[in-house]
Amino acid sequence: MPNLIKKETLEILDHWEKGLTNLQIANMLDVPVKKVICLLNRKGLKSNRYEIIDESKIIHLLIGSYLGDGHFSKFQKGQESKLAINHGADQKDYLNWKYEKLKEVNLHNTIFSNSSSTVFTTKSKSHPIFSKFRTEGYDNLKGTLNLNLVKDLNSESFSIWYLDDGSVTNDGANITCMSLCYEEKEILKNLIFKNIGLEVNITSNSLYIPKKEVEKFQNIVRPYCINSMLYKLVPYHQR
Repeated sequence: MPNLIKKETLEILDHWEKGLTNLQIANMLDVPVKKVICLLNRKGLKSNRYEIIDESKIIHLLIGSYLGDGHFSKFQKGQESKLAINHGADQKDYLNWKYEKLKEVNLHNTIFSNSSSTVFTTKSKSHPIFSKFRTEGYDNLKGTLNLNLVKDLNSESFSIWYLDDGSVTNDGANITCMSLCYEEKEILKNLIFKNIGLEVNITSNSLYIPKKEVEKFQNIVRPYCINSMLYKLVPYHQR
């Protein structure tokens, strides 16, 4: 029996060192949460507050939201940052799609609307992964964009960025990025071509997808585009 107790203690401490919460440890070892708490208290250890998540399930939502319309909140006392997402009533289904992404890693929260139900918002639970984007993305003194955060841009994160900030033109499509300097837009242009093989042009206020790239662009974005957002994929000359 003492050996079993010692083994259980070591397993609890091992999972704690990996960053698991009390509930995650209890569920993994099939022991009461109270037992985990008591052991950590005896050892003078502080419980982990935030769940370990599979970042691969959410990272491209974060990259797309960082480039697009997402907002990583300021830190509250004793709390990590949150991701806030806002969309109008005609894009509520799109917000629900993002909400389900957050739900996959148990970082979802409620969806609420303003008094006239014209704007819908969801704010995630707080978590260190959002703090990373807040700290490295918003407190970057070298520019308005931390390019290290978006180096893993892929078709999904590009699509979220476009669906947030993009619109069609007569022949092609635009992604508005007025806050970026020319050098940042050029780096993003090169990154888009390198990672997803799409050629874009730089304008004063945007990255422009030209007519010759429209079919490729549509094929990239369509798998991540819910039905109510398909209007963003069809240039006016094709309607």
